[in-house]
Amino acid sequence: APQAFYAKTMNLDAPYVFWFALALEFFTRLQPEIRARHLVGFALAGTAAILTKDQAGGLFVLPALLILSWIYRAARARGAGALVAVRQTAFDPRLAGAALAMLLLVALVYRFWNGFGELEAHLREMSSWRSVGRYQDSPNTLAGHLQVAGESWRSLAFCMGWAGLAVGVAGAGRELWRSRFSTSRAIPLLAFPLSYYLVFISSIRFSFDRFFLPVAFVLALFAGGWLAQILERSLRGAPWRWRAC
Repeated sequence: APQAFYAKTMNLDAPYVFWFALALEFFTRLQPEIRARHLVGFALAGTAAILTKDQAGGLFVLPALLILSWIYRAARARGAGALVAVRQTAFDPRLAGAALAMLLLVALVYRFWNGFGELEAHLREMSSWRSVGRYQDSPNTLAGHLQVAGESWRSLAFCMGWAGLAVGVAGAGRELWRSRFSTSRAIPLLAFPLSYYLVFISSIRFSFDRFFLPVAFVLALFAGGWLAQILERSLRGAPWRWRAC
């Protein structure tokens, strides 16, 4: 319901979730091999999401570090030493191409050829007390962060419904359990909501339901994947078992 509601208002939450969803599509293609076109696509879609609404930046911090770790591990698997692998990762042409694509998109949106005034004004506005401080209702203490966590769960449940949230969490838990026995391409998706909470929600210390649209989107993928496999087994007439699905 919040997704449909905010798609019909002037809030930018639904539009940036579109770009986020596109970034997820490219992200899932980065395994088992990172190809330049997929990395550039991921960078452009992620940058478009952040340019649409700044808070989207919180989604991409941990996934970006995860991508760096994949490139590093691939270098190590080829026999490179630790320092050599670090250097190869830092100067990887695929990363350079993705970074250049990001810079060009930001330059196009903010028209850097006219100077950096628009970008500076935007950053100044977004970091001001008027933008963030007036909404904070929890202190920067353990109790305050626990309060934010509780409000976040309620906001997420409002986005998905308690039943939907339960199935999404169960689907993610099931995938985590399965990853103990085989490599899962779905588990890295959990880096996005974790990054979003740690970088954005826990820093601003307040939450609205619309803030959790991208988190609900990721959990919906796990919920849908699990329910689809249950349905498939049911249609085949096979008995359902937790580990067999």
